[in-house]
Amino acid sequence: MDISRLRMEDGQTAYCVIETRDGDRVFVGANLGVSIIAPSPADLVALGQYDAVHTGRSSHIDTWLPRFSKVTKVSYDLAIVHDRECIARVAPHCFWHLFHFNNAIALREPDGKPLADPPNAFGSDGNHQTILACSLRHS
Repeated sequence: MDISRLRMEDGQTAYCVIETRDGDRVFVGANLGVSIIAPSPADLVALGQYDAVHTGRSSHIDTWLPRFSKVTKVSYDLAIVHDRECIARVAPHCFWHLFHFNNAIALREPDGKPLADPPNAFGSDGNHQTILACSLRHS
């Protein structure tokens, strides 16, 4: 694994506190520490050397997605965010969209009906792929 682009920052390492409730993960706390950073000019140049970059909603870099997508493919993990406005802002810049849901929740239309065609629901033009990741309950 190449770590030549790894950045070290002074400050507390970010962490989250996760509990298990009824077999599901529940995020109950966090400290973002030094995890909220902007890409440097050198980072933006380096992105063009890679086949893809993976990020997600917890990275807090959505405003940079248009720049990222100009130089490489973007994989974006929406986690359990199913908010159409958020997805509409992110999706045009992404090659892969990842959604997570447990076995009791699925992507839904505003009227509550299950989403009929998830891969094309957010303006996919055939150059994007949607990946649905199901997180099953632990017994």
